[in-house]
Amino acid sequence: MSRVQPKSHGDRTANTSLPELVTRQELAEIMRVSVPTIDRMRRAGMPHVTWGRRLVRFRVKDALAWAERQGATENGADLDLAPMRSRPLQ
Repeated sequence: MSRVQPKSHGDRTANTSLPELVTRQELAEIMRVSVPTIDRMRRAGMPHVTWGRRLVRFRVKDALAWAERQGATENGADLDLAPMRSRPLQ
């Protein structure tokens, strides 16, 4: 009997379902945008979960729904950050 190898956390092709919570780097890869873009989106109101002072995670479904409401496309190529730029950075 062969042992089943666990899938690596970062392997998105082997696991078609998305994890509930992801890091900003993982969310950037899923959305095909840069990490600074994720940071701007978070400051503009993208839903996220924070533990303590610095540990931030994103629920993929919530983040994608928020981005869609803001006018972003699925692949991130036509991401419109104009509404976000008009808000002051915190």
